[in-house]
Amino acid sequence: MSATLAIRLSAHAEDAAESVLVLDGAPEAAVEIDTLANLARRADGHKLCVLVPGADVLLTRARVPMRGSARILQAVPYALEEQIAADVNDLHFAVGKRDAEGRVAVAAVARARIEDWLARLAAAGLRPQSLLADTAALPQADGAVVLLEGERAYVRCPDSTPLECSVDELEQVLDVAGVVIEAESESTDEENARSLVVYASDEDRERHADLIERLGARAERVELRSTMGHALRVLATEAVKPDALNLLQGVYAPRTAIDTLWKPWRTAAMLLAAFLVATLGVQSVRLIQLSARERQLDAAAFDILSKSCGVRSLADARAQMQRCMDDRLGNATGGEDLFLEMLGTLAAALAETPGTQITHMSYRNRVLDLKLTVPDIDTLERIKSLVADRGALQMDIAQTNPGEGKVESQIELKKPSA
Repeated sequence: MSATLAIRLSAHAEDAAESVLVLDGAPEAAVEIDTLANLARRADGHKLCVLVPGADVLLTRARVPMRGSARILQAVPYALEEQIAADVNDLHFAVGKRDAEGRVAVAAVARARIEDWLARLAAAGLRPQSLLADTAALPQADGAVVLLEGERAYVRCPDSTPLECSVDELEQVLDVAGVVIEAESESTDEENARSLVVYASDEDRERHADLIERLGARAERVELRSTMGHALRVLATEAVKPDALNLLQGVYAPRTAIDTLWKPWRTAAMLLAAFLVATLGVQSVRLIQLSARERQLDAAAFDILSKSCGVRSLADARAQMQRCMDDRLGNATGGEDLFLEMLGTLAAALAETPGTQITHMSYRNRVLDLKLTVPDIDTLERIKSLVADRGALQMDIAQTNPGEGKVESQIELKKPSA
């Protein structure tokens, strides 16, 4: 069940306001008049819609070619600049839906005024989801609509924007709008007259009986409807509709529940984001290091395989090695596995000793003979230690020839003697 508390601010009393609860689009119970602080308690748990005096809000229409609320809001002040006497920089604009002629409904109000309303509401603990002029909440009808409230009248004509006037001025307003036949006209032709819906309480109907009678004689048709005891019951029904012209747009747009829930978690979320970025950075560095290591191993393996078996590419190295071993090993039992083991051990050792080059390699009688060029004797001993650490092979240094900046050595890899 959708429940909204509709509050109507008074143009005269700063702290008092009218309110009515609207359930599923229909007002419930009677209208209450109370202080804003007390109404805040009544609003607890409900959506809040606030109506403000229409005399403080200019309602008009503008032709704006662009689409999208944000872009329309930017363009409207310039579109209406010559039609509004006040400085548009001092005004807040809100936009509504387009009419059949493509014109956008616009509401303009002084920034100081809307900020005063919002400050009064906030001081009482009230934070509305919608704020609109009470004139903008007049019901729609095929003809004109008039709401009588005391000595004030609220008017919505089919081809113009809603307005507020005194009851004494109502007939003149309807004359200008073409809703009624001019009073001085003696013509009985009522083709130009339009239908009129008048909302009034029992008290106002009695108070303005003569006016209503005159309007009935001058309009095509007059339909009297009850305000059900109070004008707010009629206005609230329209105000809570989704397409109502809400003043809370742009900088005054209400904060959503997500914004409210997000604020206390913002710092924790930022710390989590920083942690994730740092972790991702560390893992990225680790991945780069592993990729470099993989390239080193691939290079060492390719160097060995190209010299020993003439392998041209690691992509099909296994097939090329198989042909090479078939040629060299024939059907020797275990020879293929031993040769592969020797190559794997050698590739791993050379990957750990940069600057080592293989100048010659041969495999006979289960012994791998190699000629290496290493930077120094320590590197050669390092290779021997790495081979020994794997435990399955024995490396013998057959000959060493120190040179200028390098050492040439001949080594043998074989299975240790039983």
